[in-house]
Formats: sequence, C-alpha cells, structure tokens
Amino acid sequence: MGQLVRIHHAVDPGCVDGYVVEAGTECFLLEVFDETIRLNGFSCLRYADVDESECPSTREAFLEKVVRLRGLQRAPVPVLDLTSLRSAIESVRKLGLLVSLHASFNDPVLDDL
Repeated sequence: MGQLVRIHHAVDPGCVDGYVVEAGTECFLLEVFDETIRLNGFSCLRYADVDESECPSTREAFLEKVVRLRGLQRAPVPVLDLTSLRSAIESVRKLGLLVSLHASFNDPVLDDL
C-alpha cells in the first residue's frame, strides 16, 4: 500500500491523484491530493466505478517532490470495512467521520441508506 496512482472514475468527471492506503473486496481508499496539490483527506472508491487508472501516476515524481518540498504529512488512515460500499459507509458513520458521497442518483446500493 502507499502507491501513488491517478484514477479516472465514472462518478465525477476528471481524475484524482492519491496514495492507495487500503484495499478491500469492493472498494479501496485513497489519500487524495486537491487542486492546490495538498493532501486533502480520503476518498473511498469502488473498483466498478474506475474507468482508467495509472499505476504509478504519470505525475508521481512531481507529486513526490511537492510533498517533500512542502513538508506535507500523511494523515492517519481510518480503519474502514472496505468489503462493500455499504460497509464502508457504516464504518465512517461509526467512527463519526465527515464524508462526502459522490454517487449516481440511480445507484441501488444507496437506496436504503
């Protein structure tokens, strides 16, 4: 774990760069960079929502240099059950973490949450 990747996903247009910090059966957890190239929390993504990935990220050397020069610190990784999206959401709820959901409105997994 800890590989710097670039993910293109179906839910939001564009891509995200981040460190893979945990992987489960259906989902994986990224520590993500924001548009100002600062580490900005975590994103939980389903493998099924990934359109394309670059591993390592084509921007790996640049991002690693920014991390080093800015002295950015990696955040502690929350312990989440990444077996499914439902279990990941339940883990976040139990830990009392702030989370943003980016999902399709017609996603059946979210119907009864």
